[in-house]
Amino acid sequence: MNYGLSLMGKGDFKGAIEAYKRAEITNPYYSYLFINFGIAYGSLNDSVQAISNFEKGRALALMITMDTYTMRGIVLKNKNFRKQGSWQKKLLS
Repeated sequence: MNYGLSLMGKGDFKGAIEAYKRAEITNPYYSYLFINFGIAYGSLNDSVQAISNFEKGRALALMITMDTYTMRGIVLKNKNFRKQGSWQKKLLS
């Protein structure tokens, strides 16, 4: 994805889209990838693709947020789980 960002910085939005397509193969649930797709498509005046990708990025970001809250609930309810490690403490903070 960093290569796509670099290409967008140079104004090569078509090249950035191709780089993002390659990144999507290994990171199909990375919300920021789809936000960047949206920016690139928007810069090429392809509003249909831009909106579609913005919506997908937003949906993926919401899924991650919801999963975090679900996990937080599990940690809070389970006393033994809370005692186990520092990552659980970070999740609660």
